Amino acid sequence: MASWFRRRRPVDVPTPRKSLTAAAASLSDAKIGMSAWKARQGEDEWQKIAWNYYDSIGELNAALRWIGNAVSLADLYAAEIDEETGTISEATDNAVVQAVANTILGGPIKRAQAQQTITLNWLVGGEVFLLIRPTRGTDQPDEWFVLSSTEVMERGGIFRYCDPITGQMTELSANDQLIRVWNPHPRSQSHADSSVRSAIPILREVERASMNIMSRLDSRLAGAGVWLVPEEMDFPATDNEPGDAQTFTDMLRRAAEASLRNPGEASAQVPIILPAPGQMITDNQFQHLTFSTELTGEVTELRNTGIRRLAMALDIPAEIMTGMGESSHWNAWQIEETTYKIHVAPLLEKLGDALTGTYLQPILRMLGVANPEQYVITFNTAEIVSRPNQFDELNTLFDKGLITDDYMRSELGIPDGAVPSEEDTLKRLAITMVTNAPTLVESLPQLVEIIGFDAPEPAPAPSQPALPAPSTNVDNGSQTSDGSPPRPSQSDEGLVAAAELIVWDALSRAGGRMLTRQYRGQYNHIPKHDLHTVIPQTVDVSQLLEGSFQFVDAVAPQLGVQPQTLESQLRGYCTALISQKKPHDREGLRKWLSL
Repeated sequence: MASWFRRRRPVDVPTPRKSLTAAAASLSDAKIGMSAWKARQGEDEWQKIAWNYYDSIGELNAALRWIGNAVSLADLYAAEIDEETGTISEATDNAVVQAVANTILGGPIKRAQAQQTITLNWLVGGEVFLLIRPTRGTDQPDEWFVLSSTEVMERGGIFRYCDPITGQMTELSANDQLIRVWNPHPRSQSHADSSVRSAIPILREVERASMNIMSRLDSRLAGAGVWLVPEEMDFPATDNEPGDAQTFTDMLRRAAEASLRNPGEASAQVPIILPAPGQMITDNQFQHLTFSTELTGEVTELRNTGIRRLAMALDIPAEIMTGMGESSHWNAWQIEETTYKIHVAPLLEKLGDALTGTYLQPILRMLGVANPEQYVITFNTAEIVSRPNQFDELNTLFDKGLITDDYMRSELGIPDGAVPSEEDTLKRLAITMVTNAPTLVESLPQLVEIIGFDAPEPAPAPSQPALPAPSTNVDNGSQTSDGSPPRPSQSDEGLVAAAELIVWDALSRAGGRMLTRQYRGQYNHIPKHDLHTVIPQTVDVSQLLEGSFQFVDAVAPQLGVQPQTLESQLRGYCTALISQKKPHDREGLRKWLSL
């Protein structure tokens, strides 16, 4: 399905292009590479702490992965900037630019994983390194790797990186390109910044609360405690075993092992039996001493409070970490849309700017592409945000004549190749006509040919007196020579049946447009093509019928009538019905057509 969206206009692409840009530098550049690296020194310590919390705090991990998964769905492509307006156009038609853009981040197959990894590095450490390694001796595109800040180091003027495949530290070769992309700290913009950095004290608080809870649980699980029993008691004896406290303990343990079949040692659930003088035991009764500490709700609430604070501090929607709360599946899309606009879109814009300035445009200059500055990397985000009942909403807008066929197909993600041809449309109409009026098979063999069946042998028609040619005016008083009304021919019946389907379509469109919000739910029992008989007309009939009669051009030639004449007749018929609030009647239509 992802390929369906490639031709679509990007969703929420900054138009005109916003000035929000990423900080990016090629460390392979002899002029600025080493200076750019030295300017970032001092980042490692807080980044290592942040990554440790990413690995150990599940709520942090899950929330950041949620954003990473959203970014991985964005579809990267190359577009052009309009020189006059500064807006981003559709995907460029330049084959060279398309070919270069198609290799970025490893191509379509590897790109989703790369985008997710870039996002996680950006959210945790505030920076990410992109390694572009040429594939020597082959026609294959360059290899792209995403490296974290802890996987790149410099020693003696030579950059080294942890090879993602072998795990070995590897020197950066002369042909390799290493790009640093970072979110600049507002105070020291050569350094990276992230929301996790400022949340480290909160993460430490959550970690300590979790450790406290675990230690309390461990103290409960360390043992079952001590069971004090008076030593003056007599214990039951068993075969070959004395009647002492140890025998009694063994008997209890075997009983526990028989009833506890869950993982773990049953002996851990049975306390140690310790005989003691009765006067040392309270009231000379059994007494159970445990080593566990009381597990109060204060520590748990402290951790929950820390998680809520963390959700407020991170650059993610709080609902993702704390749960949807009062939200339901009906308004969850609003949270997703807000997440995209506030959290995902800026990240994609920065990434697109970084890839444009450090890779796309320099490569285009090398290839001799004219005006490389007019091409940029941007993202189509149609798959990130999905609204419920989108089809119903679009269908209502379509019925009201507010959107076109092309726009509706675009919003539903229907590819250009799925648009029906004129032949397909005619065939579908023919099938509908034959389904509603099977007798048309005999009277209109053209329909059978359009559908694709072999035309049946026509049955011999009974001899009938010749009928006069139908007039263009309605004449309800016309009669045959014997004084009876004329009977329509089979070809006329086919015209009536085809015209009736077109009328139903036009009246249904009009009814859908008249069914405004104030009338919804009141006329569920009335077919859409009859709604004009009960809902007051508030707009011009021409607006209600806009977009109707689209099949006239395909039907009229098959029936031997002029398309303009048939459309004029059907438009006038529907206009009369709507104006007079009358339902469609087949005989009335026949008279209107002067058959």
